[in-house]
Amino acid sequence: MNNNPNQTRTPNGQQNRPQTGQRPPMQGQRPPMQGQRPPMQGQRPPMQGQRPPMQGQRPPMQGQRPPMQGQRPPMQGQRPPMNGPQNRRSAPKKSNKTLIIALISILVVAIIGGLIAMTIVLVNNGNGSTTENAGGSAGKKPSTNKPPKDTRPEVEYTISLPSATQSGVNVNYSAPAEEISGIASQAAVLIDMSNGNAVAGKNSDTRIYPASMTKVMTLLVACEKAPNAGKLLTVEQWMIDYQQSNKASGIMGFVAGDQISVESALYLINYTSDTIACLLIADYIAGSEADFVSLMNQKAVDLGLKDTHFVNTTGLQDANHYTTCREMAIIMNEAMKNPTAKKIITSYVGTTVDIYSGYESGNTDPYRQPTIYSSWYSERMGNDPKVNSNITVIGGKTGYEDIPTGCFVTVAKNASNGKQYICVNVGRIDETQTEVSSSQSTKDSITIYKNYAK
Repeated sequence: MNNNPNQTRTPNGQQNRPQTGQRPPMQGQRPPMQGQRPPMQGQRPPMQGQRPPMQGQRPPMQGQRPPMQGQRPPMQGQRPPMNGPQNRRSAPKKSNKTLIIALISILVVAIIGGLIAMTIVLVNNGNGSTTENAGGSAGKKPSTNKPPKDTRPEVEYTISLPSATQSGVNVNYSAPAEEISGIASQAAVLIDMSNGNAVAGKNSDTRIYPASMTKVMTLLVACEKAPNAGKLLTVEQWMIDYQQSNKASGIMGFVAGDQISVESALYLINYTSDTIACLLIADYIAGSEADFVSLMNQKAVDLGLKDTHFVNTTGLQDANHYTTCREMAIIMNEAMKNPTAKKIITSYVGTTVDIYSGYESGNTDPYRQPTIYSSWYSERMGNDPKVNSNITVIGGKTGYEDIPTGCFVTVAKNASNGKQYICVNVGRIDETQTEVSSSQSTKDSITIYKNYAK
């Protein structure tokens, strides 16, 4: 018995719950529609055409079904309606057989794809290529030990790069034959290049700060690694900031955008100890100063150095940047075996540096052409490299920093017997000792040559 006057029963005994704002429920059982159903009150007009009464399975509707009021009575042969609001019926699930076939197909495709990929890798390895490291671009060839192709503009040059270092006599670690006296410098050594022996020494194996003598190693590695002497290198603002913030050496007055050749940069490193030239070379060869310093330290290992380590290309003082007088002599000895490095180290004539601005944009004429002079010759030796009637200094590199103060590494030749020598002296080992000026350092070098290079 229906005790609720607001509810009606359908032919199957189900109750329709009225919805707020909808028409009242129909009394009894709705007869099948004859012809066209009159429009419902408050609803949109019925669809055009005639919908036949449902017998068993409902035939497909023509057009769009009008919204149903309340809950649709169950169709004959179908499952009863769900309680609550009407939901869209989900699509029938695929059979287990269909899913199994799909999974097998996916697995077969994956196996075939993997076999094809492995075949491609094996073919590439057979041709001498490998896949890119993780994070690399797909299809991009891996990097090699060779420097990347350089497409920057090129100017004329006179030196050959890269320059292979020749074999020769190596400096050994035998005790100095004599103790050096009569000098202000706290550490020094004199090496006979004909046999590698230490002729004389003073604290020759004590750790020292090399200051700008470091640039002999910078030059040597650059001559061995630089791809081309004629390439133009562009000065960047960070290089200028680096030089200024560290109060590092350099007299060229570079501005951002200036361009010089690799050859000019190498001469600037040894001639004027130019900081920006060091940074340009390091960036050109290794991509950064840190990576170039790694090459310098590897060279030290290759030379068998026992107490040498670098942290920069310029010689700026650092607790982890050190060598000894004997090992500094070994570095100079190796540089003199390299034809290009030797040419630069022993050169003292004025050299013109062509500085360009916007060369790549068509400004092919240098806007400045300063002439530079080798500091070991013009400043330290006063344009007179003769020590005495027999001995002449033929090359060198200057240095100065807070703790070592005056430093000097030179190569000299004794005309009387044809021997060549390397002399290294450092003003002081620690800051408690008396400072040694650059002029005093030069005087000590001359004294060593006169007294021990016989």
